[in-house]
Amino acid sequence: MGLALGAATLEVATMLPYLAAIGIVTTAGLGTAATTATMAGYCLVMIVPALVLLAARLVARGAVEPLLGKINDWMTRNAASTTGWIVGIVGFLVARDAAWRLGLLEQLLNR
Repeated sequence: MGLALGAATLEVATMLPYLAAIGIVTTAGLGTAATTATMAGYCLVMIVPALVLLAARLVARGAVEPLLGKINDWMTRNAASTTGWIVGIVGFLVARDAAWRLGLLEQLLNR
């Protein structure tokens, strides 16, 4: 359950740039064809790294299977603390980015 909550949290955090891109493209005044092509290109750029990693894993299955098994065992034993760390790190990064965009960090640094 903890791993599922961590995955959901990461999914929400990684979905925000996609939603921002949709907002930017739709307000850019492009036509339907250009908007569709731009979003298709954006999705392709976001999907290609995962496909490359999948292909590499399938090609090197024998070499990486033992390592992935060890990582899986470790994450299974430490899921609660791992999920906490993931949520904490993502939360810090989101808060830091928000503070930077609002100019709060610049105000602190200029004092």
